[in-house]
Amino acid sequence: MKIHLNGSNTTAIAKILQKDHHTLTLEKSSANQADNIMTSILACDAAILENTANSFTQGFETALCLDKKKPILILSNKATLESLAPHIESELINCERYTRDNLEKIIEKFIIEAGRGVEKTRFNFFIDKKLENYLDWAAHTYQTNKAEIIRDLLNEQMLKKDPKYKKYLSKP
Repeated sequence: MKIHLNGSNTTAIAKILQKDHHTLTLEKSSANQADNIMTSILACDAAILENTANSFTQGFETALCLDKKKPILILSNKATLESLAPHIESELINCERYTRDNLEKIIEKFIIEAGRGVEKTRFNFFIDKKLENYLDWAAHTYQTNKAEIIRDLLNEQMLKKDPKYKKYLSKP
C-alpha cells in the first residue's frame, strides 16, 4: 500500500511501514513542499500524520486527504489529541494516541481498514457518440466489456507513453 507519512516523530512509523513493505510517497527533500505534499497525497492509498507537534501543514494535508477520499490516521503521543481532526465528522479520519508499545498494532489495524477500499474506485464520465461506437465495437470484437477496454487504454497510456508518470513511479 502507498502511504503518505508526515509529522514530527515519523521515524518509528516509517520503520513499521517499510518492514511491512508499504511504500512511502512523500519526499522530505523537496524545494516546493506544497506541490510535493499534493503529489504524495494524490499518489497514496492512505495517509498517516504524526500530530504530536501541531502544524498548519497537517491541516492542509487533512483537508486534501478528505477532498480526495483518502483514509487518514492521525497519531499523537500526547495525553490528548490536540488537533482539528477530532472535531471533523468523517469516517475517513481515525485519531489515536499511541505509545511505543501500541504503535505497531494501531498502524496494522489502520492499514487493514484502509486497504478495504483500495482495490477499485468508481467514477462516471461522459463520452461522445464516436467514442461510444468504438467501445461497443471493441467490446464485441475483443469479447470483453467497455470498462476493461478503458482500463487497458489508461494502463497503456500510463505505463508506456507518459514519461513523467514513469519517472514519478520510479522514485524511491
